[in-house]
Amino acid sequence: MITFISGGARSGKSSFAEKEVLKQSPAPVFIATSSRSDEEMIFRIEKHQKDRASAFITKEAEFHIEDTLKQAALGEVLLVDCLTVWLNEAMFQQKKTKAEIMDIVENWCEIISAKDLNATFVSNDINEGGLPPDPGTQAYVEVLEKIHRKIIAHAEKVIQVRAGIPHYWKEGKL
Repeated sequence: MITFISGGARSGKSSFAEKEVLKQSPAPVFIATSSRSDEEMIFRIEKHQKDRASAFITKEAEFHIEDTLKQAALGEVLLVDCLTVWLNEAMFQQKKTKAEIMDIVENWCEIISAKDLNATFVSNDINEGGLPPDPGTQAYVEVLEKIHRKIIAHAEKVIQVRAGIPHYWKEGKL
């Protein structure tokens, strides 16, 4: 099963996702996509680690989420946080094309289905203010929205969080 949770920056989406995942497993896997690239990211990572419940088993997967999904036990509960950071790594560090990125995301969905995993993806809503003027950021926003649509197409639950309040766009079986 796939759950997709989105929200703006500091909307409470990660905290909400963590609480939801802990309802499903006493020891879920937290797949962290952030790298310790600068002091701000180090601060944010350490804050998230401190705030996150100790029940989580953290696996760092800046880019290689697929490997962690393949290694997961059948039926395991996972939380991937967050897709916006992962896409930054994919596009700007790994230099993946839009087609390669979409193939990777489709493969995640196939692995999750084949292994009957319970995966929750967290991402940012960055498209609501219109497209930014520069082409690089436009391309990033467009690919992120394609990723969102791909995952939502496979998701049983789609939730948007604003100010800590969830809005359920899609619930239940496909």
